[in-house]
Amino acid sequence: MHRRFSTIGEHGVAISVVTAFELEVGALRSQGQHYSEAVRLLIAILPVPPLEDAARAAYGQLRAALERRGEVIGAYDMLIAAHALTLDATLATNDEKEFNRVKGLKVENWVS
Repeated sequence: MHRRFSTIGEHGVAISVVTAFELEVGALRSQGQHYSEAVRLLIAILPVPPLEDAARAAYGQLRAALERRGEVIGAYDMLIAAHALTLDATLATNDEKEFNRVKGLKVENWVS
């Protein structure tokens, strides 16, 4: 993952606002000051684009399509995917199986 950041540069990377929410919850659950500070530092360094109205429409279309195909993914993952689709962004994830169900979504695994 570190290699990707150095290749792309911090200006080419952002965190979905939905992911930022999930990171905050994880930090609070861990009750570990080290993790909480790491999350705050990451969010301070990288942009967190807001969910625009286009994401609402993308989410509705995405969820309906996944439900029709019987391939629904987690609710937060659908929000993250809709956000990435509206930003025309590549989604970096270690959960390729889940996100590869989303047609048109560019997915990369930065962990493997």
